[in-house]
Amino acid sequence: MSQSPAGEAAQPTIRQVIKPVSGWQPLDVAEMWRFRRLLSVFVWRELKIRYKQAVLGFLWVVIQPLALTIVYSIFFGYVARIPSEGVPYPVFFLGGMILWQFFNLAVTQGSVSLVAQQQIITKVYFPRPLAPLTSVVSAFVDFLIMFGLLIAVELFYGIRPSWPMLTVPLFAILTGTMAFAICLWLSALDALYRDVRYALTFLMQVWYFATPIIYPLSIVPERFRWIMTLNPLASAIQGFRWAVLGNAPPPPVLDMAVAVGVTLVLLLSGAMFFRRIEQRVIDMI
Repeated sequence: MSQSPAGEAAQPTIRQVIKPVSGWQPLDVAEMWRFRRLLSVFVWRELKIRYKQAVLGFLWVVIQPLALTIVYSIFFGYVARIPSEGVPYPVFFLGGMILWQFFNLAVTQGSVSLVAQQQIITKVYFPRPLAPLTSVVSAFVDFLIMFGLLIAVELFYGIRPSWPMLTVPLFAILTGTMAFAICLWLSALDALYRDVRYALTFLMQVWYFATPIIYPLSIVPERFRWIMTLNPLASAIQGFRWAVLGNAPPPPVLDMAVAVGVTLVLLLSGAMFFRRIEQRVIDMI
C-alpha cells in the first residue's frame, strides 16, 4: 500500500449537517427560486395527469365554464333577472366565475398536495412548499385559457377592451397569492388530519355563495357589506370585473387595502405554520 509523503498535511473532511427546521420561520424564498426548474417539471406533470386520457384534453377548460355560463344565464339572468351592472349577464357571470375557478382549483388541489405527492416527498428532497405552489401555478394555466374565452365572449357582445385591462395581472396575482396562502395552511393540516379535505368541500361551497359571482355587490344590503370586505376574493373579483368589463364600478381603495392586508396575514402566518410542522408532516405521511 502506498503511503502519503511525509510531512504532507491531511486533507480536511468537510461535512454538511442538514437539520430540520425549528421554531417559527417564514418560507425560504431563495431556496424555492433555486428549485424553479423542478417547479416547472411538477406543473407540466400535473397538467398532463389532469387531462390524461381525455379525448378533448385542454378543451375541457373552455367547455366547463361555457356550459356553466349558459345555465346560470338562463336561470339567474333571464328568469331571476339578477342585475349585471349594465352588461349582458353571460359576460358579467363569466367575468367573476373564471377568477373563482382559478381560486377553487388551486385551493382544492393544493390542499391535498402533500399527501398526493407523498411518494416523491419521502424519497427526494425539495422545498416542500413547492407542492402546493405547483397546484396554484397549474391552475393559473387554466385561468389563462379561460381568460381567452372571456375575451371572445366580450367581443361577441360588442364589448371592446379598454385600458383597465392592463390591471388584470394585479387581481390575478392577488387571487393566486391568497390561494397559495390557504394551501399552506390546509395542505399541512390535511397531512395531519384527513378530515380537512372533507370539510373543504363544504367550505368552498359556502365561500362561493359568499362571494359576488352570480350577483353584483351592489345588491348586498349596506349593513352587511363590511363582511364582504373581509373576503379578499370579493374585492379581487370586483376589481377584475372593472378591468375586463369597462363600465363596472372599480373596487374602493379601502376594500382593496383590506384585501391585500388579509392576504398578507394569511400568507405569512401560513408560511410560518407550514415550516413549523413541516418535519412532523413528512414523518406522518
